[in-house]
Amino acid sequence: MQQIKGTVAELELTSLKTHLRAGIEAKAARGELKVLLPPGHFYDASGQLVMDPDKRVQQAIRSMFDVSCLCSTGKKAGGASSLLEDRPATDS
Repeated sequence: MQQIKGTVAELELTSLKTHLRAGIEAKAARGELKVLLPPGHFYDASGQLVMDPDKRVQQAIRSMFDVSCLCSTGKKAGGASSLLEDRPATDS
């Protein structure tokens, strides 16, 4: 009897997942699907994807990518903290 209950529960979960996935796909097809955005980005009132207007947020994101690029190319040694300390200030 337990095996039958477990099988039915598994079938219900599979069916539920299928219905949820179909709903997501239908929403995407209509252009209404909103996804979780990375930090520093958001949807404005008209639904357009925009960067945060706060210059400090934009600079922090740019700095993060600059440090990431430097670390991945191996231009400097010593970790991200030394990269931030040695970095000249920019007026972007």
